[in-house]
Amino acid sequence: MNIFLSYRRGDATSAAMLLRYKLQERFPEAAVFMDASSIPLGVDYIERIEQAVRISDVLLAVIGPKWLTIADERRLDDREDLLSREINLALDQGVRVIPVLVDGAISPDEMHLPPALKRLARRQALELSSSRYDYDVGRLFDTISQSVSSPQPASPATETPAAVKKERSSRRTPRYLVVTRIPKWSRSTGTSIELSGQRVTIGRASDVTLVLNDDDYISPRHAQIYPRDGEWIIEDLGSTNGTYLDREKVTRPTPVPIGVPIRIGRHVLELRT
Repeated sequence: MNIFLSYRRGDATSAAMLLRYKLQERFPEAAVFMDASSIPLGVDYIERIEQAVRISDVLLAVIGPKWLTIADERRLDDREDLLSREINLALDQGVRVIPVLVDGAISPDEMHLPPALKRLARRQALELSSSRYDYDVGRLFDTISQSVSSPQPASPATETPAAVKKERSSRRTPRYLVVTRIPKWSRSTGTSIELSGQRVTIGRASDVTLVLNDDDYISPRHAQIYPRDGEWIIEDLGSTNGTYLDREKVTRPTPVPIGVPIRIGRHVLELRT
């Protein structure tokens, strides 16, 4: 599970930090992204933030009383405002966005939001009240659990989830190979590679395209993904522990649908649009 915490510094920093602690306590296996503390030194922070948004299952927009007008400025109207970019990208990508109201804040009205963010006003918000904080947080976390674990409806009923994803993804072209799940000790979450029609090799060796050197279950040259006849193909390279597409072991070059998990060691990757 990938959770993105979006908040305005100087407005709801303390509330966001407490919420992050509670999230990690409730979802110990989840990757919780919270701005600078989740970005390694020397990394392009805008690029890393956008990568993290794209792979998120849920974005929590933490809104305090100064969220709209902090420092007597309308930062939301600035096209370069990072908070606006985070939320707008999440809405464009179909990520579930939940406004979380803290410190007595109220939901922003659509008329007060810039055009790109007016959709946020139509998202059902949840207030975290100091008088019933544990109860409200419990409701929020239950909603997150349900939104991540609920299966997508399949039609017809005889189709498997993987088959439905394959049919839907056949109409789209993947743009990224994204690391969506990691072992506890890894810092690979949010890592993505833009697909440019070239072969992508994956493993622990320093000369592969996607280096995952913090997982002992991954071989030096574990697998590769490459385009063929309009599809992207996954091929195991004789790895020790195997490569899996969803839960099926890859024994020959196999087409990869968008959104179907590729399991390599203890990491999970997906093709994303």
